[in-house]
Order: sequence, then structure tokens, then C-alpha cells
Amino acid sequence: MFKVLVDKDFINDFLSTLKKAKHHIELQFMTFEADNAGKVVEKILLKKAKEGVRIRILIDRFSDFMISEKYRGHPSVREEYEQTKQMFKNFEKKGIAVKWTAPLGLLNLGILRRNHKKIICIDNHSYLCGFNISDHNFAWHDFGVKMDGKDAADIMHDFDSTWDGMQRPDRGNVITNPKRMRDFITNRIKRAEEEILITSAFVYDVHMLPLLARQARKGVKVVLVTPKKTSIKTYKWVRQFSTNYLLENGVHVHWYPKMLHSKGILIDRKLAIFGSSNYGEHSHLSTKEIIMHSRDKDLVKQLHKKVFLKDLKKSKPATMTPKIHLREMLLLSLFHGGIKVYGKIYGHPKPKYKSEMTLKKFWKNWK
Repeated sequence: MFKVLVDKDFINDFLSTLKKAKHHIELQFMTFEADNAGKVVEKILLKKAKEGVRIRILIDRFSDFMISEKYRGHPSVREEYEQTKQMFKNFEKKGIAVKWTAPLGLLNLGILRRNHKKIICIDNHSYLCGFNISDHNFAWHDFGVKMDGKDAADIMHDFDSTWDGMQRPDRGNVITNPKRMRDFITNRIKRAEEEILITSAFVYDVHMLPLLARQARKGVKVVLVTPKKTSIKTYKWVRQFSTNYLLENGVHVHWYPKMLHSKGILIDRKLAIFGSSNYGEHSHLSTKEIIMHSRDKDLVKQLHKKVFLKDLKKSKPATMTPKIHLREMLLLSLFHGGIKVYGKIYGHPKPKYKSEMTLKKFWKNWK
């Protein structure tokens, strides 16, 4: 059984389930910060540890570099950075097992090679979501999916694999293999017959843009809900150019009024895809992600009603900008090229794959 939870409904459900834990708690996030949100979770975890509940936490090393979207050395976050380090030391003293993923490497060159998964497993329940534990993440618009039964066990299987430092085969409808994930998403979009609904902040690269444009030109209704402003400032330089490209090719682009962090796809209102992954090359080349796909009718109905319909009501149709500067075209090329080079040097060692859309083809086919 699936339950789609949006914004505060997710946070409240997560905290409520955490408080009721009897046997085990497994948490995996990219960031877990000692701000107000983090301290609420910290208090519950320490209480549960005292009660004898087994607790394991997986955290990415990103917090060694950034806290609250700022470099750790910034005066405004230095205290929070130290409090975050102390929080994890305290966890370990109280018997909570903590492991760190994806070291930054020499000179922090591995900064983009992150473990981006967000997994929560509490007794018989699992959540797959986009939330991290921090004030600013809790303030963003996002959703998560709560599940039980075999699907929950399949999520737990991936947590155990990461905890053990293993790359075990995916189970059930879970996908973590980067090539399989990329191919699955690409092929399902290509096979769409009537409608493609996507919610994501980051889709601006030369693989996804032509794919969506091609489907729209074939007569498939393609709808993208994305924030007008993202948490990553460099995206603003390519966003408008990319939006123009999609609009000119018949894609319906809608700008959400605040930071949107959700990641989901509905194909023909029959197939749901959701998880930690955005839908660009960076997610498939250099970060570790997890997605789940399902044809469960109730899940599809919930995602359509609770996420897409509500988000579209709050969003405004994107508009064309008559003049596109060479700067935007150059930066899109540099962004894509940079990700490809970085992925080859610091990204996934296996598997290797070639993108069917090169920069040369993209500019040649651009209308």
C-alpha cells in the first residue's frame, strides 16, 4: 500500500511514525543539520535509542562542505556547522550507529559526486522522498511516498547494501543502477502515447530537453512543473533559454512560485516514477540515486491529485523571452560539457554509456 504525503503532511507523518518505532530505524539523507528541524529529529532519536530501538544513520559528506546552502566557513553558519558535528558525535556516544558516504576527496574535488538518496525505514514502513533534515529543506515544496509490505522491504534492501558497502542487485521496482535508471526513464518517456507529467527543479540538459520536445512534437501532451527560481543559482543562466526551447516545441512549462524540490513522473496516468533522482545527466553520471516505479492505480491517482493537479493550480504558465543571449547558449554548453567531463573523471566507474544527444546534434536540431 502506498500513501503520498506532501510538505507538512510528510513531515508530520514521518515524525509520528518515528515516535512510534519499536524495533528499528534506518535513515539515509544527503544532509542532516543541527538546526530547528534537525534538533526535533535528534531529540526523538535519542529517546528511541534509550528505549533500545536499533538506529542506523547514513549521511553524505556534503555537510563537511556546505551547511544551510552556504559554505561551512561562512560566518552565518559556523555555529550550526559545529553543532551538526557535535550532534553526530552525541549520536554515536548514545549507541546510534552512523556511517558517512561519498568522501569529498583531495581538495574537495569530489564535491559533485554525492550520495543523493533519501530513505527512511521504520519497523514495517519505508519512505522514499526528496526531503533532507534541515529547516530550508522542510520549507521547500516536496513530497514523499510511504509504503509497506514487499515494496518497503525492497527499499530496506538498498539501505542494507549501502550500509554494508556493497552494490547488490536491485530488487522489485527499485532502481539504483545509473545506466538502468537512465535507460528506464528515457524509454518510458519515449513510449508515452498520450501524456507525460514531470515535476522537477533540474531538467535542463541536452539529453532531457530534446527528448521532451520530440514527444511534444509527436502529439503527446508534455507538462513540466518546475520552480522559476532554484536553490542552485547557476541554473538561472540556462533556465530561460531552456524554457524557450521547450515552449517552442510544444511543451507546457509551468513555473511554481517557490522552491520546488519534488521529483516525479506520470506516464499516461498509468506509470509512476519517483525517488531522489532529478532527470538530468548529473544525476546519472556522478551521484548515487534511488527511484521506484509502479503501476499501482491508487498510487498513480494520489500522485496526480495531490501533487500534479495542486501544483498546476498554484503555478503560472512560463513565458517566452524574445531575446536569448549568446551567454545562455554558451553556459548550457559549458554546463553539459562540464558534467560529462566530471562524470568521466569522478563519476560512476561503471557502467559507461554514451548519450544519444550530443551538443553538436542539439544545436543543429534546435528550432
